Amino acid sequence: MSVIEKDTLLKRRENVPFKKMGVDLVILDLHTGDYFSLNDAAGFIWERINGKNLLGSIALKLARAYGISQERALKDTFEFAKLLIRDNLVRIT
Repeated sequence: MSVIEKDTLLKRRENVPFKKMGVDLVILDLHTGDYFSLNDAAGFIWERINGKNLLGSIALKLARAYGISQERALKDTFEFAKLLIRDNLVRIT
């Protein structure tokens, strides 16, 4: 598994459309047919993964938006990023 750091850039795979459904966000992997339902915070992170926002920047925005510590936001963002990479929904740029 790749090392995830504050300066890591991730980009969503092209075959992974998503849609906001209320407060949740649903992702569909067209290659595997798997779908994922993300809670509000995970959806917040997902929407900012675009190959331009560093993970550290996304975590800082998460901390501000949800009133949590930067350390907690970094931990949550990194853990979620690892899951996205594992499930081949994003790639490191």
